[in-house]
Amino acid sequence: MFYKNVTFVMPQYWFGFVSAFSGQTLYESWIYQLYNIVFTAFPIMWYAVMDKEFSKIVFQQQPEKY
Repeated sequence: MFYKNVTFVMPQYWFGFVSAFSGQTLYESWIYQLYNIVFTAFPIMWYAVMDKEFSKIVFQQQPEKY
């Protein structure tokens, strides 16, 4: 997760340096809010939905595994 934060913060730092730290934002406000959702919640949800130990056919043939 460290490299994702670096790629998110470094352009803001350099933009602040170039704009003389005027307080102007580089990204839109919704990008700040969406950043944590995209890089933390979506991978967990994807893994939870797509994780399958057995196929449906195995469960139908051997219901004790279910």
